[in-house]
This record gives sequence, C-alpha cells and structure tokens, in this order.
Amino acid sequence: LFPHSAVALVGRIAPVFRRGTDLPKELREVLGAPAAPPTILLVHQLRSVSEAWGSLSPEQRPALEAVAGDATSRVYRELGARSGRDELDDYEVDDHAETVQILGGVPCVWHSPTRKFWHPHHCFFEGLGPLALLRLRPAPAGRDLDLGLDWLGVRRRPDAEDCLEFLRDLG
Repeated sequence: LFPHSAVALVGRIAPVFRRGTDLPKELREVLGAPAAPPTILLVHQLRSVSEAWGSLSPEQRPALEAVAGDATSRVYRELGARSGRDELDDYEVDDHAETVQILGGVPCVWHSPTRKFWHPHHCFFEGLGPLALLRLRPAPAGRDLDLGLDWLGVRRRPDAEDCLEFLRDLG
C-alpha cells in the first residue's frame, strides 16, 4: 500500500490509501512498506498510460490529453529526481535492460503539441535539423523532467545511425 500522494505515480497498477489516510511512519517501517513506489512500478505506469492512450478512439482523446500529460510528467519528474539524488537502488541502476523489456517498444514519451506518445529512441534534446519530420525534441521542462527522460533513453543528439534509420523510415 502506498500513500495517497503516490496515486499519480502508480495509477491503478498498485494499491493506494484513500485521501487523508496512510500508515504511520513507524508501522510502515515495521511492515517494510515503502513510502514511495519502486521505480519498476513507475515504468509499468508509463506503459499502462501509453497503452490506454492507444486504445482510445479519436473522439475520446481530447478529454483525456491533460490526464496523459500530467500522469507522464509526474513519472518523468520522479524518475529524474531519483536519478539526480542517486536514489535508484541496485536493481534500478544495474538492470536498465529490464526497463526496456517492460516498455517493450511501447512509446512512452508524451508530447502534448502532437498529442502523441513517442519512442525514446526517436527523441533527442538537441540537433534534430531535418530529422524533425519524424523525430521529437522534447520542450525544455526542468532538470528532473530532463533526467527522467534521459533515464528512459532520450538522448542528447542523433548520431549517424539515427540519420540512417530516419532515411529508412522515409522510404
């Protein structure tokens, strides 16, 4: 069970207390109940939100754009805050491949202007040039959010292989 404040981070994939209720800190420690969800649950939440978005009809999407944006940006910020404070445990630092497997090619980088989820390997913080037709440059949004996107695989700039992949996608 997680505190109600974690509901935005885990959605419906993990149990949370109702608003205004929680376990006392001492009881939480005795039970070994974490005060915050583990990073693996955050990754599952991103996948869940992306898949839910993909299952919506075009008519349903406008009403839920803000929800998708808010849910994902909270997860990106939390991932970034943890990595910036070196609070990722050994599993989370060493087994990054598991994150890639959980996401399984699911686009998980939300971009509000295009109302679309993008694959992290198609997103770069700078240097897009003509690649901007089929690739994304996330808007600057702060240190924690950028660190979270970086943790998910968004890279600084495209390399030669990215340019070749872009040309293959055009063809």
